[in-house]
Amino acid sequence: MDESRDQAEDPEPAPDDASMSDAGSPMSAIAPERFRLLGAAETVNQGQESWEDQQRPDKVAIVLNRRPYQAARTISMLMRQGLSVTERPFDEHSLELIRQLDPALILFVVDAADTRDCEIVHAIRAQTDAVILLVVARFNVPGILEALDAGADLYLRESDTIAILEATVRSVLRLTRTGHAQRSTSGTSEVVGDLILHPVRRMVECQGRSVQLTAMEFAILSALASSPGRVMSPGAILVAAGIPEPSTSAVSQLKVHVLRMRRKLREVCPAHEHILNLRGTGYMLERRGQDS
Repeated sequence: MDESRDQAEDPEPAPDDASMSDAGSPMSAIAPERFRLLGAAETVNQGQESWEDQQRPDKVAIVLNRRPYQAARTISMLMRQGLSVTERPFDEHSLELIRQLDPALILFVVDAADTRDCEIVHAIRAQTDAVILLVVARFNVPGILEALDAGADLYLRESDTIAILEATVRSVLRLTRTGHAQRSTSGTSEVVGDLILHPVRRMVECQGRSVQLTAMEFAILSALASSPGRVMSPGAILVAAGIPEPSTSAVSQLKVHVLRMRRKLREVCPAHEHILNLRGTGYMLERRGQDS
């Protein structure tokens, strides 16, 4: 079988106040402005006490945008999935909000042709390992690839139905639950050839150098590491990564995630490829290294 370097290819209404209370309110040091977590037990007032002193909701989603977006149905859908939700335009306080709330999911409405949005994705990824789901207002393939390389995990078009968005969120939550369970029950590192996988930190080490992976990347690499030296189809990889019924879009995006992982692994271990693409078949994680 041939090996190759991968190439990426191509409702119910929300409550009347289903948006951030005092929209655009400053965070952290600029007290006592409020923001609303819909679905949480109460409104959080940063001016009265620090977030760490309060009861943190189990699962938080943040909806960010830099352009008009009708978020009411999206917020209702996220709340149905058991998430506490806040929605706001992206501004200078948004990164502080992300640091304080430690969300499980960030839904970011982007214009894929706007390079500023890609820069924001990179800044968000630097603050969190939450799943970043892009809702693309203007489809642009180079821009989407750049945003995925910058740290986004998945994307949907704004024109996709709320049902598709809800199914995607369910898959994301399954993935995060699976990852949390794996990290809770298996804090030990896994060695595959010259790679050492650290599940708690979602880091991969090679010859003393390490690289950080996103939740989706680590789930995919862990799936491949479960059967090193064996070819896995894209569908089988996604199922093992916590997505039981992968869509055509998810299979297509898998190629981008693998491409991004291969680039990261080359940074710490450039001597050879670890993830092989067997054209028309799937991917394989080689054992090459310590035992070769």
